[in-house]
Amino acid sequence: MHTVDVVILTPIELEYQAIRVYLENLELYPILGRMCEIGTYRGKYQNYRVLIYQTGSTNTKIALAAKDIAEQVNPSFIFTVGIAGGVKDAAIGDIVVATKAYGYESGKITPNGNVSRPKVRHFDEELVELARSVARMPKWFKQAASDVPPKVHFGPIASGDKVIASTDSPIYSFLKKHYNDTLALEMESIGFAEAMYRYRHSIRIMNIRAVSDLLDDKNKSDEADIQLQAATHAAAFAFELLFHLDFDFYNLQLDNRVIVQEVIKQLFPLLNLQQLQAGEYSKPPLNRSIQSIWNYMWRRFRGKLEVEHFATAAPEDLEIILNKSLSRNLKKRRLKTNFELLRTGIQAA
Repeated sequence: MHTVDVVILTPIELEYQAIRVYLENLELYPILGRMCEIGTYRGKYQNYRVLIYQTGSTNTKIALAAKDIAEQVNPSFIFTVGIAGGVKDAAIGDIVVATKAYGYESGKITPNGNVSRPKVRHFDEELVELARSVARMPKWFKQAASDVPPKVHFGPIASGDKVIASTDSPIYSFLKKHYNDTLALEMESIGFAEAMYRYRHSIRIMNIRAVSDLLDDKNKSDEADIQLQAATHAAAFAFELLFHLDFDFYNLQLDNRVIVQEVIKQLFPLLNLQQLQAGEYSKPPLNRSIQSIWNYMWRRFRGKLEVEHFATAAPEDLEIILNKSLSRNLKKRRLKTNFELLRTGIQAA
């Protein structure tokens, strides 16, 4: 079974093709009747195994696909990348990074009209902050083959299973009344965000769109070209973000408390306590495949040990001290790590 770091979901074919060109060594990979592709992307900090899949353009379709893929390959990140209709602020070709998803069709119909019952799901805040940093970088758009840099906007994206084609429509009026900070519209965000909510402690999600049309300002003659350009912009921004993604910092595989308890439980019998108390020990007898993970973790809590107590502590107290020190440091740094790899390496040592 393949190891998958990142999943990218696209609703339609031209979005899929815009993503596909960034990947090397593509191969087919079936998941529960879904034919996906897996390829490699070379990032700044590591190479990523990226799975891509075209979901179709409804909240239900993307929700089912996201759930199936998440359960089968357990990735660290799932992105939706594609095009959307602009509502305000964003121009054609601009990027909209969703901070949250609105389900505008959620509500109750009464004799006095529709009563809104907002359905809101947030996207990963730290990935959004990384996206803000990427947006400030000069010429991130160079891969989009664009002479004029698209602007990058951050805010809510609303979605429902109805296409809104005019600002004169009742649905648009309803949207402006109840969701007036919406930047863009499409048909997948809330389904995707709802489906992934149960995995929020293990998988980070985000939604990156480029504006391909504006309400009441559609140009049918060159709609296909505009959509292709927008899809290219969205893909360029997504992979620029992926290039700068530090996997060790953003990985969410396990809860901090679980990491602390399991790491100490597994590592403690392997440690040379006398060297550790002297502050000299940093290489337990682990196999080479996980040495880099141990080094990464050691740097995070070595300087935080209570040296005056640690150096003279009884052996039975050392495990408690290590546990507390690692707990504090993990919480401070919001560090998450792929413990499964660490545990496998320890057991194999």
